[in-house]
Amino acid sequence: MGAIAAGDVVIAPVGCVHGVINDGDQPLIFISVVSPADAGYQPISIEAAVMLHP
Repeated sequence: MGAIAAGDVVIAPVGCVHGVINDGDQPLIFISVVSPADAGYQPISIEAAVMLHP
């Protein structure tokens, strides 16, 4: 994807590895909604994410 801006909504398909990096100079407020609640969520380090998608 590309840059996202204030007010944008981004939907990640099931099984899609995704993340957000704030490379701006303003604070980032990130709200994540997972549905259904038992869909699973696994935080990973930025280093691991880069290894998944070089």
